[in-house]
Amino acid sequence: MLKQGVGKFVWRYEREQVHDSVAAVLAGLILFATPVAAQMGPVQHSGYLEYNYRLSQADQVPRSTSHNGTWRMQARTWFWRPYILRMFGDLGLTQTNGGTSRDSESSTLVTGGLNALAFSRSRFPLRLYFEQRDSRSESGPIDSDLSSRNWGFAQQLSTDKVGNYILEYRNSDVESLYIDGIRDLRKTNLELWSLTASANSGRNQVDFTGNLRDLERNTTLRAEDRLTLNLRHRFRHSSRFYIEDTTFFSDDSISYDSLDRTRQLFQFNGRSQWVPQTKRPLRVTGSMVVRSIESGSNGFESSMSSASLLGSAVYQATRRLNVAVNVALVNSMPEDGPDSSSVLQRVRTTYRSDFIDLGEFRYDWGGTAEIGNRRQRSHGEDAVQDGLLSLYHGISRNGFIGVGRQLSLSFTQRASTRADTLDRREHSLNHTLAASLNQQKGRSSNYIRLSATDRRATGTRESTFQLVTLQAASRMQVTRKRSFSGSVNVQYSSNSSESEDQERMSGSAVSYGANLSYNERDLFGVRNLDFLSELRLLSSEFRNDDMFDEATLVLDERDTNFWRNRLMYRVGLLQLQLTLNTSELNGTRSSTIYLSIRRYYGDA
Repeated sequence: MLKQGVGKFVWRYEREQVHDSVAAVLAGLILFATPVAAQMGPVQHSGYLEYNYRLSQADQVPRSTSHNGTWRMQARTWFWRPYILRMFGDLGLTQTNGGTSRDSESSTLVTGGLNALAFSRSRFPLRLYFEQRDSRSESGPIDSDLSSRNWGFAQQLSTDKVGNYILEYRNSDVESLYIDGIRDLRKTNLELWSLTASANSGRNQVDFTGNLRDLERNTTLRAEDRLTLNLRHRFRHSSRFYIEDTTFFSDDSISYDSLDRTRQLFQFNGRSQWVPQTKRPLRVTGSMVVRSIESGSNGFESSMSSASLLGSAVYQATRRLNVAVNVALVNSMPEDGPDSSSVLQRVRTTYRSDFIDLGEFRYDWGGTAEIGNRRQRSHGEDAVQDGLLSLYHGISRNGFIGVGRQLSLSFTQRASTRADTLDRREHSLNHTLAASLNQQKGRSSNYIRLSATDRRATGTRESTFQLVTLQAASRMQVTRKRSFSGSVNVQYSSNSSESEDQERMSGSAVSYGANLSYNERDLFGVRNLDFLSELRLLSSEFRNDDMFDEATLVLDERDTNFWRNRLMYRVGLLQLQLTLNTSELNGTRSSTIYLSIRRYYGDA
C-alpha cells in the first residue's frame, strides 16, 4: 500500500510537470513561428457558414430544441520547408439558442484546434496537437451535448539498428450536458501514456506495448487507473521450428462511491513447435502458461496462482489415420487453501475415410478412440481413467445450380459414448443439418444459411440441446444509383439438463440482430439529392460482469436499436441536410429531427 501511495504521488507530480512542459512547448512553437513568417509557405484556407436546427424528444422528458449558427475557418501552411514544419488549424464561432420548455439558454462557443507536424520525412517525426470541440457546433444529429478539450503529442523514432518506437501522450477533458434530452452534467478527465516498440535481431522479433491510463469522473464510478504491459517475443529458426512467448502484466484500480477494488494480473504464455524430417508427418508442440492474480476490495485481499505444462505429439500413421499423445501438468496455488496439482495423459486416434460419390452427393465416415488418465497428486486420490469412442457419418453436396448460384447441403450424425472408473457414463447422439445458398450476379450478392443441431445425452445425467440458426446477407446494386445491403441473424436455442441431485433444469431463448441500409443517389431524378436509410435491431446486449473490462464501462452508452434517415442535397458550394433519427438506449426511446444549411468558401 505504501508503494502504491508513493507511486501515485510521483505520478501526479510528474503529470503536473508534463502539463506545464507540453503547454509551454505548444505556446513556444506558435510564438517562434511569428518572426519567421517571411519563410512561411502559401496559406491554404477554407471554411463554411452553417445554420442548424435540432428537435429532440425522449420518453418522459421535456422536448428540447436548438438553433445554432456557426462560422468555421480552416487553414494549413508550412515553415522553412514542408518537411520541416507543417501547421494545420481551424477556428469556429457558434451562437447557440435553445433548451426545453422548463430551461432555455443561449451561449457563444469558441472551438478549434492546432496541429503541428515537425520533420515528417525524417526518422523522428513529432506531432503536437490541441483542440477544443463542442458537439453543438458540429454537424450531425447528436443526442448528447458534449464539449471536449484534447491535447498531446506523438514522438516516433525509426532506425534500422534499434527498431521502431512511438511515444504518445493524450490529455482529454469531456463534459456532457444533455443525454437524450435529460439535463445531466458529467465530467471526465482522461490521461493516457502509450509506448510501442518493435525490434528485430537476427531470427528474433520483439514487440512491446505499454499503456498508463488515469480516468476520473464525477459519477458513481469516480476513478480508474490502469497500467498494462505486454511483451511478445518470436524466434523462428526455420519453417520446422519456432518459439513464441507473451508476457502480460496489468495493474488496475477502480473507485466507486463506497467501493475500492484493485487487481494485479501477471500471465506468461509460451509455445513452441517442432516438425522433424520423418518418413511420415510428425508435429511436436509444447506450451506453458503461468498466471497470477492478486485482487482486493475495501481492505480484503486474495491471490491465486497457477501453472500448467502441456506437451503433445501428432503422428500421421497413414493418409487417413492420425495418432495424438498429450501430457499435461497443472498446478494451482490459492492463497487460502492447499496447493492442487494434476497430471493428465491422453492418447487419441482419429480416422476419416475417403469420400464416396453418391450421384451429386458425397459420403464419408470416421471415428475417434481415446483413453486418458488423470490423477490429483496433492490429495492422494486414486487415478481416474476414462475412455471415449465416437463414430460419425455424413453426406454433403456442394455445387452450382445455375449461373452464379451455389448450393451447399450437409447432414452429419455422430454417436459417442464416454465412461470412467468412477462409474460415470454418458451416451450421446448428435444430428447436424445445414443448408446454404450463395448467389452472385453482377455487382449484387445474396447469401442465406439455415442450420439446426440436436444433441441428446443419457447416462449418469440426461440432457438435451437444440439450436437453430438463420443467417442472411444481401448486397444489391438495384440500379446504377440505388443500392441495398443488409444482414439478419436469428437464433433459437433450447436446453434441458439434470443437476447432481437429479433436479431438472430447462430453458429456451430467441435472439436476433439485423443491420439494413438503403442508399439512393439523385433521388426523384434531382441531381445531387442523396438519401440514406439505416436500421439496426438487436434483441439484447452482450454484457460482461468483469468491471475491469474497458468495454463494460461504456456498454450502457450504446444504442441497442436505431433507425436513421438522412437526406442530403448539394448545389455548388451550398449543402443542405435533413436527418430523422429514432433510437432506443437502455429502454428509453428518443427521436431527433436535424436540419443543416451550410455554405462553403475558400479553397475547399
